[in-house]
Amino acid sequence: MLNAMALNNVTVDTKMVIEAGADGVNGSQTSDILVKVATDSDDPRAYYRYDMPGTELDGVEMYVTSAQLIAVADGTAVDTGSDQAEIDALLASSSDLTSALVPIQNATSIEKTEADGTTTFHVVSDPAALSTQLPTDGFDGYTSYEADYTFDADGRLLAMTMKATGTADQSGTEVQLTMTTTTTYSDYGTTVVEDAPEPVQ
Repeated sequence: MLNAMALNNVTVDTKMVIEAGADGVNGSQTSDILVKVATDSDDPRAYYRYDMPGTELDGVEMYVTSAQLIAVADGTAVDTGSDQAEIDALLASSSDLTSALVPIQNATSIEKTEADGTTTFHVVSDPAALSTQLPTDGFDGYTSYEADYTFDADGRLLAMTMKATGTADQSGTEVQLTMTTTTTYSDYGTTVVEDAPEPVQ
């Protein structure tokens, strides 16, 4: 199903939790990235909002059109001066499902269930293969990786949840990591990306 999908007008909300533990000390970091994609017209555009406490991206918004990339932080809009190649790549990646396909392509098992008009595929993937093919987000490598993909009756992706475990070496200490993400897809065909605020001169 994913191979046939074009996410060119959709709202995507991804929530991530990374938990770390070493020597009996545990901690966690959360993030929420909202993306609105409207690349199915003569005026392709996308919008990003980052809620990432404790990082420099927390509260940052980005407005992407075919001509410019506007970043908004602390209420101030700035034209980043990005070149055309960067802009084109960002617009393309906003509707790209390539990384979502990798766990399926490296699946060791796939189970299908149907309920209330939706179809869910539970995928368990080869962690060693994924460690070399997916961004590891601070992991030295994955030790387990599984995901659920839920589609509606029209074959549209509604949600993708993923849980991965692994380790990382931090200053000589082995840290156990668990990453959980929940991504929802909504407003197919009706997503609107508003105009960017006027950048400061």
